[in-house]
Amino acid sequence: MRSGRERWVGRSTSATCYCRSTGGKGYAQEAVGAVLRWLPGVVPDETVVATTQSANAASLRLLGKLGFAEVERFEEFGAEQVCASPNCLGES
Repeated sequence: MRSGRERWVGRSTSATCYCRSTGGKGYAQEAVGAVLRWLPGVVPDETVVATTQSANAASLRLLGKLGFAEVERFEEFGAEQVCASPNCLGES
């Protein structure tokens, strides 16, 4: 089985980074939510996935609020990663 990262090679990707001073104010949820609402009109057949370190509790909470569910865990960059996809896709 390919690692989580290898599975998505050749796909469109995006990365996010947030300042600690803005944490907990809903900015990340608002920004990522807007992208998720916009994306289907631009690339309707793309599968949306998110990857973060399993130790990143804030990112995992954000993904949960946005309707993502864990698809798999894998080791990369010397740490356990979580790959998640929106619940509406019916993936588990």
